[in-house]
Amino acid sequence: MASPNTISVPADLMAQVENAARAVDQTPEEWAAEAMKRQLEEDRWHKMLERNERQARAVGIKESDLPRVIAESRRKRRER
Repeated sequence: MASPNTISVPADLMAQVENAARAVDQTPEEWAAEAMKRQLEEDRWHKMLERNERQARAVGIKESDLPRVIAESRRKRRER
């Protein structure tokens, strides 16, 4: 079992969390933990996208180049 932790949230937000948790048969703690996991994953995804966009700009790849770049990459993989 996880060690107890405390996070303070405004009362109106807590009421919304309790309602959302009840709607999916979870405790507010379970619901909040899942919401935090989703947010952390989304943050990681956005950071990865930003990093890849910077790298693409650095080598001069534009969004319109993507279908060609992807096709070339797939062709090279098949040739290996």
